[in-house]
Amino acid sequence: MPFVFSKKSKMKTRIALFALFMLAGYVFAQDGSCPFRPADSYRQASSSPKVASEIVRIFPAAKSVREAKPYLAVYGDEQLLGYVLYSKPASNGITGFAGETPLLIAFSAQKTIVSVQLLANDESPNMVGMILQSPMLKSWNGLTPGEARKKRVDAVSGATYTSNAIIESLRAAVKKL
Repeated sequence: MPFVFSKKSKMKTRIALFALFMLAGYVFAQDGSCPFRPADSYRQASSSPKVASEIVRIFPAAKSVREAKPYLAVYGDEQLLGYVLYSKPASNGITGFAGETPLLIAFSAQKTIVSVQLLANDESPNMVGMILQSPMLKSWNGLTPGEARKKRVDAVSGATYTSNAIIESLRAAVKKL
């Protein structure tokens, strides 16, 4: 039976999602198959409240999350809202100017991309700001994983290393989907 969140408030839902991700990270990390492994050294982005809050922002009606390897399925009551995929560990070793650029990739119930979010990283705030202001992260919206992998996306001028790391991280994450 899935873990179902109460309908009390948006903040309580976010806290509950965060707790669920922490639990999922602990439980699934036992065999190394879960993309949310808090023991990894990448600033523990997968266990941050940002991951849970991003899921709630993308899927405001989210009430529960269930494992659906390699994704996590997001449900509102019993209705499937979509899926989320963390770029780690597929993107391990792909670095921008200052380090890795982990992504949270959200998919519709039909498995087309609805959002690509850059998570905690060591890149320069100026470079990240340039990328966030550009249409780059939205360029994959509406695409299937196969289409996203093949799509030619231009790097943001002035943030080339970071942009290229994001592009390669996304391609690595969706490679086997």
